[in-house]
Amino acid sequence: TEAEWEKAARGTDGRAYPWGNAFDPARLNSHDAGPFDTTEVGQYPTGASPFGLLDAAGQVYEWTATDAGPARAIVKGGSWDDRGCGVCRPAARHARPANMKHVLTGFRLLREAAATPPRRAIAPPAPATPAR
Repeated sequence: TEAEWEKAARGTDGRAYPWGNAFDPARLNSHDAGPFDTTEVGQYPTGASPFGLLDAAGQVYEWTATDAGPARAIVKGGSWDDRGCGVCRPAARHARPANMKHVLTGFRLLREAAATPPRRAIAPPAPATPAR
């Protein structure tokens, strides 16, 4: 959903960008610093979110599962073709036709994190009973 995407991209402290509050073209793939096309995932590690999410700003807009009216859906993150990157802020909201195919729009595959079972302390073995 849009809310899940935004939380993963900006954390919980209200920051403007995944890395903090100041725009920095060295931390994302946008039109401000090139290369004016998509790049391999992870080329901007200093742009990671507090949760370690990479490429959440710039690169390509990402579809969410949030509807934005009849036959429209929310995309997030901005793209490599955006300047000044106000649209790359995780809080920025954009609606697109749900069936739109475009070079500036992509998707991210996610899966639920596996539940970690609670750790139990293991008691040391009882001392051996002497044989009689």
